[in-house]
Amino acid sequence: MSEKELSSKKSEEESKTQDAKPEVLLTLIEHGSRPAVILLIGLFLVTWLFTVREPLFDVLRKAQTLKLGSFEVQLRENADSANLGPQLRALEGLSDEQLQLFLVVGKQRAHITYKGEEVTDKNLKKLQEVGLLAEVRPEPEGGFWWRVSEKGITLHNIIRTLIFSSIRRSAAP
Repeated sequence: MSEKELSSKKSEEESKTQDAKPEVLLTLIEHGSRPAVILLIGLFLVTWLFTVREPLFDVLRKAQTLKLGSFEVQLRENADSANLGPQLRALEGLSDEQLQLFLVVGKQRAHITYKGEEVTDKNLKKLQEVGLLAEVRPEPEGGFWWRVSEKGITLHNIIRTLIFSSIRRSAAP
């Protein structure tokens, strides 16, 4: 091969290499810019999260006590875990008087004499019907005798514990 041919071949190879460089650069810009931008945005978000980490964690810590309906959610979860879902749902059908009566008489203790206005045959029978009282009977000298069911005692304990916890949380600074 002559020098001319060698030099022309060499110049062709150089021009191909020079032409390939812009193509590679264009391809890199075209296909590599999106991942680079996503990476930069991700780094920005991580940096931003580190700057707001403490306030964000403070909000999340307080969310347990501030969330709307947390009492209801905890009550439902605790009742379901104790297999008291039907009894809890039955509370919805009780009147205010019947609910008050259950909160007074539902605690496990020795028999008490309670003569509030909500102690009526109808209210006691309704509590028995939904499974919160095991027995109800009138007493000869007037008034009523009742025995709280095991499910009633357990549900009362769950409700009482949640009420006390809510009061303590709301009273805390």
